[in-house]
Amino acid sequence: MYEYEPDYLNNLAEPQRYHSTEGMPDKPISPTKLSKTVVKKLEKYVIVPDKTALMIEGMCKAFNECIRLNQPIKEKGSVPFPGASKEKPQDKYLPTKTLVCSPRTGSAKSLTSKVYVSLLKKESSILIVSTIDEAIEFCKDINKWSGDENYARCYYSIVRETGNKFLVSKKDLKNYRCIVITHAMFISANQDIYSISANYHGKRRDLTIIDERLSLYNQTVIKNDEVEFLCNVVDSMKKHTKVNLKGLIAELNKAKELFKTLTVYTIRDKTNHHFVSTENSLPVPDLDYELLEALIYSRTMPISRIINACNPKETQTNQRDNLKEKFANLSNVLEKSYVFYREGVYSGIIRIDEIYSKFGSSVVLDATANINAIYNTKVWHQEDLIMHLDIVDPRVYGNFTINKAVGYPQGASSIYKNLSYEESTSMINSIAKTVEKILVKDDKLLIITFKDFSKELQEAITSEQVVFTHWGNHIGKNIWSDCNKVMIIGWNHKPKFVDYCNFISSVGSTWSASNVIKDGKIIKDFHITAIADDIVQAISRCAVRKTISTDGNCQLSEAYLFYPDDKDGSRIMSIVEDQFKNAVIKDWNPIDMSKNQKKRQSRKNADYICDYVCDSLEEVDAIKESDVVKYFQSATPSISKSALSRTVNTLEFLEQLKERACERYMHNAKSYSYRKCK
Repeated sequence: MYEYEPDYLNNLAEPQRYHSTEGMPDKPISPTKLSKTVVKKLEKYVIVPDKTALMIEGMCKAFNECIRLNQPIKEKGSVPFPGASKEKPQDKYLPTKTLVCSPRTGSAKSLTSKVYVSLLKKESSILIVSTIDEAIEFCKDINKWSGDENYARCYYSIVRETGNKFLVSKKDLKNYRCIVITHAMFISANQDIYSISANYHGKRRDLTIIDERLSLYNQTVIKNDEVEFLCNVVDSMKKHTKVNLKGLIAELNKAKELFKTLTVYTIRDKTNHHFVSTENSLPVPDLDYELLEALIYSRTMPISRIINACNPKETQTNQRDNLKEKFANLSNVLEKSYVFYREGVYSGIIRIDEIYSKFGSSVVLDATANINAIYNTKVWHQEDLIMHLDIVDPRVYGNFTINKAVGYPQGASSIYKNLSYEESTSMINSIAKTVEKILVKDDKLLIITFKDFSKELQEAITSEQVVFTHWGNHIGKNIWSDCNKVMIIGWNHKPKFVDYCNFISSVGSTWSASNVIKDGKIIKDFHITAIADDIVQAISRCAVRKTISTDGNCQLSEAYLFYPDDKDGSRIMSIVEDQFKNAVIKDWNPIDMSKNQKKRQSRKNADYICDYVCDSLEEVDAIKESDVVKYFQSATPSISKSALSRTVNTLEFLEQLKERACERYMHNAKSYSYRKCK
């Protein structure tokens, strides 16, 4: 479990972490009735743990409480002056709350949701699920069990022909009592002021269920390379028009200067972030959007050729619309308070807008809610908006073994990116040999890795006993539950801006975040717990999700995990292990992998340090080595003081610096700094 206790609030009493469902309503659906109905369906296919009924009853009370919170408070209409007609009273509601339940993966949380909604007689609902296939399945089951084929309908982006009779248009959402919608389309639909998807005949829906975590905010992000790209595009446009673009180019250059200024601030403050309020006097580009739109959509403007020349990797369709959106993002992100962040050579500006208030109270069903930093942080800063409910866990994992191998960095660059052909071939061959040795007759192994690397592995590992999936396709699916073994190769490191977005959302606003954050530790917590969250979700795709006894024990299964020999790696593994009660934990030494693991870590550290130092020297005259050490202690990847000291004293690192016209020098009798070569 992730525990977060901010030191700046140490004089305050710790908020209640978990809340009991005792005292929550038994209406409109009886908890006993729901548990009996769900258990009866489960018993047709699986052995049901004894405590499952208690878990379902707790979830039922959460759904009932959500419906109670979403009921309008009745107030009498007022008469503004004698003789006037009575005003129609406006609907008022109790404060919005997010009720978080953490039923374990494979414990029938989705089934419980579907059965509950099918039993409702008059209450309206919206269920938010991960995929289109889930949305269709939810509709079919809810309609079948309710006995009403017109009850539930779904809404999603039509990216393929499904022949789905349950699919409705956006304008018709308000006419159906139950709507099932994908995560992506829910966020999209709620861009509208009146929250079309969360509305039923002009009223707030009674029940909102979010199956798996949903980021309840809209983010606008603009990165330094995108600003450079936009500047290059406009500079290229001037060759194809008679319009004077000097003013537009000057305004765009303000954005480049803004990024440089903010970079200097982070170096000055020895951090990798800087918060900016609306009152700040930093330069903001004032772009002429009428002129930009005219240029973008001009028939004589060769947009595709310009874009491809400025960025050959820009392969999106609808290039004119996408270009217009990028310019809009640049302006929108600077309208309100924002955060600037740095990650190696990359930097960006983020603005967050919450969407909580648009759909009322909700129930979030998140199997790993107690791992991720998001909810625990929110409890401290927005206690009145969130209740993490204490739901019975019916599962134990005495038949599950975690085999863990230490000393293997799990970043994409360490596993397949930036490797030479020989290194890549050696890595793939060693993985293939390791897989061959752990498989015995009747085994089935699921390998989860990076999408690009998965394709390469599949060419080398052709056994019918092995199946593959990749990060991003690993959550909310049970199609691999016949696999008794799972191997995870590489960790799903998300971009730094995702950590900042989640952090800002958790504390409530950019302004609040600026008062909370003191160093990179909190952001690092978000990054680390997100990785642990993904690993647990990935493990839970295999047979460990199945129960074979009434005490809740799982099917015989094993996980094979690799992790780096550092503090962060050990912490991530500890969080993962804590999630599988009674599991057997074994140290594992895959011989073929260890032979290949003559790690080039010192070389990779040299790359990271050199990039940071040389990029910093573009903005300042000199940077102290002590500041470099401090930066990498909280950066991702992190580099310890001793590892950094060893690296910066190697000939390889010093030659890298020299190639980039920089040098390391002693600025006093004991300390080193870096500067441009004279």
